[in-house]
Amino acid sequence: MVTPDGLLLGVLLCDEVDLLAFEPWRREAAVDALERLLRSLSAELVLTVHTRRHRLATGRPEGEAGALTSALDLHWRERLAATPTLHRRVAASIRHRDLAGLERELGSVSTSLAAAGIPARRLAGADLREHLRDAGLDLTRLAWADQPQQALVGKRLARVAVLDRLPGGPVNAGWLAALIRAPVECDIAVHLAPTSGRLATGMLSRRMRNLGAHQLLEADRGLVPDAAVETGLEAARRLRDRLARNTGRPLHLWLTAVALGDDAASLETAWGHLRGGFGASLGGYRPGHFEHLGGVLAAGGLGPPPGPGKLVDSHAAASCAPWLQACIDDPDGYRIGRMADSGLPVSVDPFVQAHHANANIGIFAASGQGKSFLIGGLLIEAHRHGVEAIVVDPEGEYRGLVERLGGVWLDLVTEAAINPFDLGEDDDAAAVVVDVCAMLCEGMSELERAAVEAAARSAQAAARGAGERARLRQCLDELDRSAPRVSRVLRRFLDGGLAGFLDRPTAAAWTGPLVGVGHREVREELIPVTTLLLGRLLWELVRRAPRRRHIILDEAGMLTAHPALRRLLSQLARRSRKHGSSLVVATQNVQDLLGSEEGTVVASNCSVVLCGGHRAVEVAAMDRAFGLTEDQRRRLERAPRGEFLLVSGARRGMVQVDLPEVYRAMICG
Repeated sequence: MVTPDGLLLGVLLCDEVDLLAFEPWRREAAVDALERLLRSLSAELVLTVHTRRHRLATGRPEGEAGALTSALDLHWRERLAATPTLHRRVAASIRHRDLAGLERELGSVSTSLAAAGIPARRLAGADLREHLRDAGLDLTRLAWADQPQQALVGKRLARVAVLDRLPGGPVNAGWLAALIRAPVECDIAVHLAPTSGRLATGMLSRRMRNLGAHQLLEADRGLVPDAAVETGLEAARRLRDRLARNTGRPLHLWLTAVALGDDAASLETAWGHLRGGFGASLGGYRPGHFEHLGGVLAAGGLGPPPGPGKLVDSHAAASCAPWLQACIDDPDGYRIGRMADSGLPVSVDPFVQAHHANANIGIFAASGQGKSFLIGGLLIEAHRHGVEAIVVDPEGEYRGLVERLGGVWLDLVTEAAINPFDLGEDDDAAAVVVDVCAMLCEGMSELERAAVEAAARSAQAAARGAGERARLRQCLDELDRSAPRVSRVLRRFLDGGLAGFLDRPTAAAWTGPLVGVGHREVREELIPVTTLLLGRLLWELVRRAPRRRHIILDEAGMLTAHPALRRLLSQLARRSRKHGSSLVVATQNVQDLLGSEEGTVVASNCSVVLCGGHRAVEVAAMDRAFGLTEDQRRRLERAPRGEFLLVSGARRGMVQVDLPEVYRAMICG
């Protein structure tokens, strides 16, 4: 669009991310990418933050899933009415004199933001008009008036504060957090315009000469030295040295903050919060005087900023990054709670490839921290979205929920038979039979393994001739001759505790849309072989019937005690994505999972991770796996029940699990 001062404006709307929540190395890489952008800048760049009340979008739900959606909508309408929450939408705009230069600069900015881990999309047409309208800048339809203390823009009042003094010392990225996170509706804009080294050097020389003269005057008169003068002189020297060494590019910086209110009282409230934000950031400001309308235009990129601006280098300008609030709100995602700091609803779609390399989910929380409640919420949300699920539950905690959702609950040994010969083609199935016998016998010699494989192939050939699937019992006669020790052990299990599990056709219920499997009563000696067959079957289901499906393994840390099971979990984690499935691993002792190479692969492979409260030693293990910040480590060590660190691709934030009462009733019975 064409701005009132005759320049062309192009806008990139950025995702809401929090640079301070990034892993330390990712945050440093993001700031470096922003600095590279500023060093190559050839036009005016405007970074704007529009803070507005969050509005809940509602659909037209139908059927059982529609009833759950209606309950969610009602729940969040009540939440937002009781505690208003604020969205902070960040846009990067370029103001340029010609179209070709505008397109070139927008492409460079978009590429640099992507390298910094900040996805952005170009606004055009209706999207651009909607963005300006949300910012209150539909000027063709607005009446306005500029006054000494405020401006009337449409039906709203606006008051502008302009940065008058930068902090006196070095700052890191995020120093504007107190101002940008002010809990009121407002607009904040950072204007950055490149300038020449000659002009920058001249400005610095004049400033240093004036400050030096002030110091000489103070000394001559015997006055107490002014700390602000000394600080300004030292800052000017540092900037001159950086520019002389060519370690930074000179830029002009303006910071404009606009307080918004519907009436005089709300305007004063917003103004007080912005003043406090400036004070907390250690920056000085001055109120605009007949500059309020210009400040409103500048905050939308539609006009030049008020005031002369400040001379900075590209390194200091990169620390003014305004991406300081995360919002994880995937369209039509799983609505599991709210951001702990901002209160914004959280919606995560693990199957969206724009944010997630795979759909795997990891849930790690100590006992009593709400892990089971969160898994229950994910199950209901998957059901609401028509996503299938298989729940492997050692304690039977989810039986009631699975049955309330219309699923089938199976006891692993008595009702969920798995025929080893059904797990793969003939060659693969024979290998599975060998692994099963080796686990039942607690190890076999190479001769015994060869005998078992030969017996399995003979049973397959005989069953193929009869037009049926082979069974493990059909191997016994040949094993009596070739491997009597294996035969005796195998007979014990086929006639004993595993008869209904190993010696029947694979249960048809395994292919249902929602299946829960409990193995609470399985004897200790049977756990390795049952879980091995279970893992093999899950992989066969994923491979043979590709579709969106969650494989939920509660207390997955217990499954890593055996090397074969660790390898199976690692295979599921790596290859489920290719078949449209999602592996969900949950454990209350994260060190059980992270204590092995395969377990670490499973945990770190998850694109969506939810870490709940833990002791310091477990938090240290998660730090090594997920690269936590100091603040995240501290919060996890003291996290209350139901609060988790959500890692969703490159997005991070503390979330509070918050579900409607109907969900709670279904989970808790």
